[in-house]
Amino acid sequence: MHDPIHRALDGELQADELTAAERAELHQYRASIGTALAPLRRFPIIDVSAEVVARLPGRGACGASSPARPSGCGRHARSRCGRRSRSRARWR
Repeated sequence: MHDPIHRALDGELQADELTAAERAELHQYRASIGTALAPLRRFPIIDVSAEVVARLPGRGACGASSPARPSGCGRHARSRCGRRSRSRARWR
């Protein structure tokens, strides 16, 4: 895979910035990726950010890095401590 196509797949480069041949290759990659991910789309989207943060070395159950910060959860997605954290994983 060429760097411009990789960047376009990552959303860092617009498809119209590619050559015609690169756009055709980008379309093939997107179709292949879509086919591979299609079976996964039937599963609900889950937020695992609190569990991931809790398993980081030096973090407590809510992601607190020290006793001085007892409510160590982030701000936007629900976590097990009832606060919200920013982390979120999504398939496009």
